[in-house]
Amino acid sequence: MQIDIRPAVVARYRTVGSGRVLIVDSDCPRCDEVVGFIQNLGGFETQCARSAHAALTVATEFQPGLCS
Repeated sequence: MQIDIRPAVVARYRTVGSGRVLIVDSDCPRCDEVVGFIQNLGGFETQCARSAHAALTVATEFQPGLCS
């Protein structure tokens, strides 16, 4: 049996704010995988930063509602 948790996840994080998610991870393939997963949930704008320094720069312009 497989349970689809996407509706619950989407409903929970839509209350966070802008619907923008910033993923910070130096591992490029994993970061791209997480971004793809979030985009498949629908309704979210995503950006990926490969370092803490890059995350600060991206966050200033992108203004995410959630950083992970």
